[in-house]
Amino acid sequence: LLPENKVSIAYQALALSRMLTVDDPSLKWDWKSGKPFGITFKVPGRLIQPINPDLAPTTCHFLFDGSQLMAFSTSLLDRLVEKDMKSIPTVKSTPNFPYRLGNSAGGVFCSGDSTSHERRQLRLKDLSVVHSWPAIGSSAAPAAHILHDPTISHDSEPCGLCLRPAPLCQFTLTKGKGRNSKPKIQMSGKNTSQCRNLLSFQYSAAAEMTDASPRTNVPIRCPRCSVDDPAVWRYNMEIHFRKQH
Repeated sequence: LLPENKVSIAYQALALSRMLTVDDPSLKWDWKSGKPFGITFKVPGRLIQPINPDLAPTTCHFLFDGSQLMAFSTSLLDRLVEKDMKSIPTVKSTPNFPYRLGNSAGGVFCSGDSTSHERRQLRLKDLSVVHSWPAIGSSAAPAAHILHDPTISHDSEPCGLCLRPAPLCQFTLTKGKGRNSKPKIQMSGKNTSQCRNLLSFQYSAAAEMTDASPRTNVPIRCPRCSVDDPAVWRYNMEIHFRKQH
């Protein structure tokens, strides 16, 4: 019923806080719910993604896995069409929203990172829609799809930026300046990397797991391939080895 034009949903946003080891010794969950913000919004049903969170066994909290929330948020973003943009509520930034890690300025899912409409734009399916992932986490949402979206075939070795199957996108790594420099994506020259979502990002930061950026899916060199072969996305390396070596 949700996709039908006459269906609308009223809801309140929940506060979310990071789970601590004392809350969850198993470290299975990343977030727990808090009190609603007290503001009611109403949106078309097609903009709603139902989920079925677990309940904390000893406290009155919903429990959430961070990567699943990222995948759900990305799925909603992928479904947006131009006419939906006017139906999305706009709220002022508060200490509890957008959802953040500590004092981080950027949202960790698909939350806005501005109190106005001065937002970065992303060309997605030929439509200009809100893009609000932190800059070094630009591959985080596709990575969540690769890990958790059953419609994405791992055998296709999906691109970490646009999810298209290999070999439609190819990435070339070049060594940075300095003896201990990290690799970087070649953005120009003879062997320029090819992807419709190609963008410059801090390779070393994206390759390192942090609370704010838990995904480490970056192009890396395959030790069995020649130096002239394109790099392989880290999350695809197992499939690549199985198919090619």
